[in-house]
Amino acid sequence: PPPKKCRDGLLNAISETEESLAAIHAWDKGQGLRKCHSRTVVKTRRSRARIKAFLKGLEQPKEPTKKRKKAKKAKAKGGLE
Repeated sequence: PPPKKCRDGLLNAISETEESLAAIHAWDKGQGLRKCHSRTVVKTRRSRARIKAFLKGLEQPKEPTKKRKKAKKAKAKGGLE
């Protein structure tokens, strides 16, 4: 198949999966459930966005910066000092 047809088919499939995810989120919300933020869902959303940008010739989306975990304060041994 011609490249344009393949690209359009892939973009269509990506759009359908985004719509499906939105429908799942809407259903979950209607049931009083929280939105899914599982690692797989987040990674899939990011990779889909990168592929879509590549196919459309757009700039790649920025990767979110990793949040640093706060260091736990060490407790003094032996009570008050």
